[in-house]
Amino acid sequence: MKIILRFIIPILSCLTLMTTPLSANTSRTEPAFSVKTLPNPYQNAGSGYSDLTLEPGAETTIALMISNDADQIATFKYQATNAFTNENIIIDYAGHPTSQQRVEGPHFTDLVSEKTGSIELAAKSNQTIYFKVKMPDVPFEGQVMGGIHINKISDKKAPVSGSIKNEFSFSSAVILRQGDQMATKPKLKLTKAKYQVTKSGSQVHGTLVNSAQAYRSGLKIKTEILRRADQKVLFTEENVHRAIAPRTTTNTLVNLKDALPAGKYYLKYTTTIDQHETSTQAPFTVSKTDTVRSGLQIKNPLMFCLIVLGVLILGLVLLIIWLIYRQRKAKRN
Repeated sequence: MKIILRFIIPILSCLTLMTTPLSANTSRTEPAFSVKTLPNPYQNAGSGYSDLTLEPGAETTIALMISNDADQIATFKYQATNAFTNENIIIDYAGHPTSQQRVEGPHFTDLVSEKTGSIELAAKSNQTIYFKVKMPDVPFEGQVMGGIHINKISDKKAPVSGSIKNEFSFSSAVILRQGDQMATKPKLKLTKAKYQVTKSGSQVHGTLVNSAQAYRSGLKIKTEILRRADQKVLFTEENVHRAIAPRTTTNTLVNLKDALPAGKYYLKYTTTIDQHETSTQAPFTVSKTDTVRSGLQIKNPLMFCLIVLGVLILGLVLLIIWLIYRQRKAKRN
């Protein structure tokens, strides 16, 4: 019996660890810094960020004042970024779009001479950072969008393993305008769509391209999944207050409540821009393999853990019975 206990106790310990939650120790502190956009002669009235109208070839300097409101020295890193449309169809000023997400044409970082830098500020002090901008010599109608992303770097020692290090950031939007602002509108095209089965459920991924030098905010977008054979709508979802950045490619995501049967479908987006409706769609296929895979997915992780735990306990009980039986049989012999 001692041999059995020596074998069983470690297994029970492992099962106990499987059900013990892990926690991370995070400290809650305030950013204790602020950023102010300073006046620019090309500034459009009514904007709290850098919203400038510039002629072809014009040069200007974007100035931001960083204030360290903390009681200790702080280091700040800053960089120019390109605006892009994220998967939620919202403009992101803080990210780093890949070359595949950029559509050919002028982008903000192409027009900025010095893109990155860092400063160290004493407690309760401020300093102004500058970004020199030169517009393309070739005229265009529309907007170039980007941002100035600022990170406050923690001056504390790295925390123990398993905890989260605090880093605070701020992004200031930049819009460079030229020509007739209403002459160009976003030109949206859904270039491809793909069905995918994940642990969280079934999804449809799309690639949405805005090839125009134009952005719009306050958009209304309707998402539909249609069966190709009869154009029957199987899924619909409407989102408002969406925004599209100029000259960007967006990887969109549609989460489906139910898996789709094998067949051919369309992913369709209908966008209302300036009270004008435009639609774009792309085909995708759900294979028989996809349907089998979706049937095997367990959507409740807790239920999955309980099933695994139950199987392990059952196996453990059977093992104990077999060991006891073998021990008694050995004694008889």
